[in-house]
Amino acid sequence: MPQFHFTLKFALPPCESDSDAFVERLYSAGCHDALVGIGLQCRLALKFTRESPTAAEAVRSAIDDVLRAVPEAVLAEAGPVRFSETYLVKDLDARSVHADAIAHPLSVELGE
Repeated sequence: MPQFHFTLKFALPPCESDSDAFVERLYSAGCHDALVGIGLQCRLALKFTRESPTAAEAVRSAIDDVLRAVPEAVLAEAGPVRFSETYLVKDLDARSVHADAIAHPLSVELGE
């Protein structure tokens, strides 16, 4: 199955003080294929390398995993998506990911 590389950035409500517990919640929710960045206050960045049949499914499933761990998170930015075998690049911003989520009702609703 192809691998896709992409970054998701989320805005968070007032930050948790225990970053280890926060990262553990993300890992338990399925974000074990991501590097987690929590350096900026009330922001979360995850750099994924996710296997999936399509780029859209990879991004959608990653968003679902993050929102399962942190339901109050709001997607701020997504992309670019790189297909590891051919290095195709497709930029996805939060608006296009949100529009795709609305077009495919099996995915979660995203706040803006």
